[in-house]
Amino acid sequence: MSEIDARELSGDLKQHERLNKILDVLADQGRISVHDAVEAFNVSGATIRRDLDHLASRQLLRRTRGGAVAMLAYDLPLGYKADKSVDARQRIGALAAASVEAGDVVGIAGGHLALEVARALSARPEFVDQIEVITIVTNSVNVAYELSTRPHIKLLVTGGAVRPRSFSMAGDIAKDSIRRYRFDRLFLEVDGLTAEGPSVKDDVTSEFLSSFVERSQRTIVIADENAIGVAAFATVCSMDRVSSIITDSTNAPDSVGNVAVTRV
Repeated sequence: MSEIDARELSGDLKQHERLNKILDVLADQGRISVHDAVEAFNVSGATIRRDLDHLASRQLLRRTRGGAVAMLAYDLPLGYKADKSVDARQRIGALAAASVEAGDVVGIAGGHLALEVARALSARPEFVDQIEVITIVTNSVNVAYELSTRPHIKLLVTGGAVRPRSFSMAGDIAKDSIRRYRFDRLFLEVDGLTAEGPSVKDDVTSEFLSSFVERSQRTIVIADENAIGVAAFATVCSMDRVSSIITDSTNAPDSVGNVAVTRV
């Protein structure tokens, strides 16, 4: 952490703000030391170590002697991540897209899996010869790029602050945009899924996604095998707001909470 970063981050912060700042430093610089974090956040070494242990338990960083380093796959652009499970993601996308009907207003939020849902929707043969037969609203730059030239899809993008390493938008502008619409279904990609509910890595994204869920008649959680049974940092909603779950995890239970799990 540079001296400039330390000055910018210094001062009293609530724990959730401090945890987000730690993740931001890791995303930008790849590592953080307890010594630098103590100076930056004006808290004790014991507090920082507890923060790092908490984030490590959520698989958001890897602890090292005297600090922590970023997980290799943390919040990177889609094109930079390892491409080890394309077939599984495509199966998730195809199954999710098959549930969409003509005239639906659909929300799509997420990364790799959300992009596969968008690709599958763009290729639905019964829709491709029509004009704006589906309306899609997304906070994903990648999804918007994928769908921007499809005449059978009316595309709306939320706006908002772009996270440069995930190419997704969140924040107040994005939330205000979502509140204008009602959705027949929302495809929600998450970082974690337990009986407590779907969860993601930061509270800003969680707040935005919660607004998305509130405006959706059905919320379909799409989750890869790494998300099942994991509680990420910030919960999006309770399981009673989730309609169904689609995953590629062969070890996933038959249900999470009272919601059935479909494996592909």
